[in-house]
Amino acid sequence: MTVREKPRRLGRPKQSEQTELTADRILNVASQLFIEHGYESVSTETVATACGVTKAMVYYYFQSKANLFLAAIQATMENVRVRTEQLLASDLPLYDRLLTIAFVRLRIHTPLSLELIMRGSEKSLTDEQFRAMKEAEERLIETVARAMRRAAERGEITPGDVQLYARMYLAALGVAKESLEAQEGALEDHAKRVLDLFWHGIEYRV
Repeated sequence: MTVREKPRRLGRPKQSEQTELTADRILNVASQLFIEHGYESVSTETVATACGVTKAMVYYYFQSKANLFLAAIQATMENVRVRTEQLLASDLPLYDRLLTIAFVRLRIHTPLSLELIMRGSEKSLTDEQFRAMKEAEERLIETVARAMRRAAERGEITPGDVQLYARMYLAALGVAKESLEAQEGALEDHAKRVLDLFWHGIEYRV
């Protein structure tokens, strides 16, 4: 604490802080509910009950179920992107970094596919909201593509369309997750099989 800073008083948080805490809690709970049950099966009343707040408070912060869903998907995608970026920042070879990401992604339990999570939302989301969701996805793709671009410059993988490489890699993880029926102990082997199938196509060969 600097000399000019006043000591913070103990007690209830400021109104702005309380507002942020409430909004964050609603968003976090909604994200989990949408991932577990899908757009169609989750109502604003369901979210409010799970949060211990009124339905009116959910609407106060997010105005509509569609807005809440958009915010939840954006927040989830950003969390995935940040975690992916952290794993890609390692000094390990690209193969090892991609394998780690694959293992982490497969280990996270998500009962529904993205298609089932999204089902019904097309009737409620506007074109602008769909574009916002697409932009969140593109940021994740670009994060992976940057690492692949650097790997291509170092001769780790074949130079080419790294955006396409990134899309293919993330798509492979999505397919693998949907088909995964292995137990926890077999996850690492499953992740390696998926990555090896993808890696065979981009590995640099003299």
